[in-house]
Amino acid sequence: LSEQWFMDMKELAEPAMEVVKEGRVRFTPDRWAQIYLDWLERIRPWTLSRQLWWGHRIPIYYCEKEHATAAKSWPDACKVCDGTVVRQDGDVLDTWFSSALWPFATLGWPHQTDDLAAFYPTSFMNTSSQILYLWIARMVMTGLKFMGEVPFSDVLINPTILNNKGQRMSKSLGTGVDPLDLINRFGADALRFGLTTSGSTHQQETRFSPDRVEQARNFANKVWNVARAILMNQGLEPGQLRLTVADRWILSRLSETVGSVTADLERFEFSGAGTRISEFVWSEVADWYLEIAKLRLYQEDDPDARFTARAVSWSLLSSILRLLHPYMPFLTEEIWSHLRLAGSEDARKLSQLDAGVPESIMIAPWPEPGEVDLDAAHQMDQIMEIVRSVRTARAEYGVDPARYISATLVAPDPGAMRAEGRDVISRLARLRPLEVVSKAGEERAKQLTLLIGEVAIYLPLEEMSDVGGERERLAKELESARRGLQGVTQKLANPNFSAKAPAEIVRREERRAAELEERVGRLGEQLDHLRLPE
Repeated sequence: LSEQWFMDMKELAEPAMEVVKEGRVRFTPDRWAQIYLDWLERIRPWTLSRQLWWGHRIPIYYCEKEHATAAKSWPDACKVCDGTVVRQDGDVLDTWFSSALWPFATLGWPHQTDDLAAFYPTSFMNTSSQILYLWIARMVMTGLKFMGEVPFSDVLINPTILNNKGQRMSKSLGTGVDPLDLINRFGADALRFGLTTSGSTHQQETRFSPDRVEQARNFANKVWNVARAILMNQGLEPGQLRLTVADRWILSRLSETVGSVTADLERFEFSGAGTRISEFVWSEVADWYLEIAKLRLYQEDDPDARFTARAVSWSLLSSILRLLHPYMPFLTEEIWSHLRLAGSEDARKLSQLDAGVPESIMIAPWPEPGEVDLDAAHQMDQIMEIVRSVRTARAEYGVDPARYISATLVAPDPGAMRAEGRDVISRLARLRPLEVVSKAGEERAKQLTLLIGEVAIYLPLEEMSDVGGERERLAKELESARRGLQGVTQKLANPNFSAKAPAEIVRREERRAAELEERVGRLGEQLDHLRLPE
């Protein structure tokens, strides 16, 4: 056995507990605060000395009589016998003691440097739960002791990253994932986005699959294509800003997205924020707004419509890039370098960049949420639902996606269905001519009816398919579905099957019966629509 040096921790632990209780140091997830406090309340003396080659040497000095003297530097004489000091203790301090000094020792402490004045304390510390006691608590203790202030105000404890089988990643066991391989395959931005959106930062553990990185790469490609579509259609022609319902809707949705993403990031919910950005870009900007904007971007006879579509799309892109930059810094910086060279004054005002577009996105201001337009949201919800319903019906009847068919739209207040809304429905649902009326005509037998809230859409069956051939096809499918349903029903009614078959097989057959029953009903409804009067 060898002698070891210990340090009594009570004096340091008390103030370190107080700053957490007072909220001067906050933990995310907040459950870690109690774990931190529990450890400090039961803290024991710290074994400081280590028998290692490298490290801060123990500040203990010995005279010829082996009396020990503690001092910041080599003492002139032994404090016990006033004899000559002959050696310093050969042990070094625990590595975690040296690490505990990191927030201020790296900035020039004990000298009062400019860096120390500027950067201590910092605001944020991100680490693993495994070193909550070893490092975080000790940095708080030494910061309060030597600097009189906490070293940071917010501590984020990462979840443990497991592989897709729930195993800890280990190189020796072969259960890990080499990030360099993923970067070579999908790019650094894709790895960053895929990892941060794999699970909530508030979880204890997160499972990570390389498939997430591939999905993130696909999303990066989508952002690039959206940016290219927007920037290729920018122009210098002047015009007046004239916002349509679609413009107001997407700017309102952008405002909601900025607000929710900002709120998630402020509480360190990186996965939720990243997912919101992805859903907004993919499902609302790309799938809907850009498709609607294209109708005006190529509208040669209406320069104001083109000007407005360009301004709104540029504004959208500028905000999306700033929201996405923490996740995909390389992609967003590259697109930003092209974006800043385009865009009208009105576009920049919409983006809150009227003071100028910074050369680098890294110093661009974070987007601020604006007003939410509930009226535009209501109108666009109705328009999108109409388009979805018509597209579904066309697909079910095998109508060529590019072919226009006629339609009648019945609305309680036809005047409320504005011309721009009618045009969007007509172009995206491929309906021409599209008649908007307040009351349906009497001849409805030869038409397919779609009900969307208070609105009804009537589509002529003779334009959607060969009615006779379609009836024959549906009748065959209906008969096949009925035979399948009868067979499954008889099997489930057999007591021997229910008693002897494995539970999973029984559940599978029950699911199949439900699916067939639903299919029989749907095919019957479609066939009823085609029963034309003689």
